[in-house]
Amino acid sequence: MSAIIARASKSLTSLSNCATYWFKVSSEVAKTVYQKEGLQPPTLKEFETVYKKAFADLKNPQQQEKIFNQITSYKPTKESLIQYGSLAIQAAGFFAAGEIVGRALPF
Repeated sequence: MSAIIARASKSLTSLSNCATYWFKVSSEVAKTVYQKEGLQPPTLKEFETVYKKAFADLKNPQQQEKIFNQITSYKPTKESLIQYGSLAIQAAGFFAAGEIVGRALPF
């Protein structure tokens, strides 16, 4: 029984080390892209402008009806299903990696 536990512990440790490594590599790549592209978070004024417009549109009954009609008339194509499926798999992978790293780091 202890051999099974030791083997499981070893595999989980190696998985955790691998996930931690790739998390660090990904964060360094993201940081480099962020710096090279000159990306920056939106200013408070930009943030307020976008959300004020979004909430104003949602309060307008004609705009609500237009959005509802767009949603109900959407017909997915094979390409869009593949694209959204791929995005869902990527999101699930990032979530799983975050769970592994979160459990591995002793905070």
